[in-house]
Amino acid sequence: SSAASDVYKRQVSAVRITRKNKILEQKAYIDLHTGLPNKSRCEEIFHDMRAIKGEVACIIFDLNNLKITNDTLGHSVGDQLIMNFARLLRNVVPMKNFVGRYGGDEFVVVICDTSKEEVENILNQLQEEVDQFNRYGRNETISYAYGWAFSKDYTDCTLRVLFDKADHYMYENKRDKKEASKNE
Repeated sequence: SSAASDVYKRQVSAVRITRKNKILEQKAYIDLHTGLPNKSRCEEIFHDMRAIKGEVACIIFDLNNLKITNDTLGHSVGDQLIMNFARLLRNVVPMKNFVGRYGGDEFVVVICDTSKEEVENILNQLQEEVDQFNRYGRNETISYAYGWAFSKDYTDCTLRVLFDKADHYMYENKRDKKEASKNE
């Protein structure tokens, strides 16, 4: 019967459209260079205005000298640097946690049900991975500044507050590193 066949065709078509929408949705939230969630997805997370329950940490990383790398060695080397850092970051942060690319050279990590010790361990592990990469890497070396904040340090803390605090500490860290390198 042709009526049954039409219904079937419409159902198949609906399934295809749903699948295509899912793929588009994923693409809209994925950074193509790194495969990590992109700035739109990060922004969405930090628009959550509910107070955080439990112990959550937010870490922001900013690669140093990406502009210089792009200008002197070319954008493909800069892109490689971004991809390598993203890979190292994803390697050391437990899979259940969020790792996103927030912008050109900025990355953001949200770690749930954590302690300050666990965050310090992750940061130390990342530094070890980066040191090893820099020892055996080719011409590009990874250098970064970071800042992090812990929900239990603030009352009625939201993810936005946590992000802003981490961002503030990251800029302090970047400034301190610049000062230190001037004095070397």
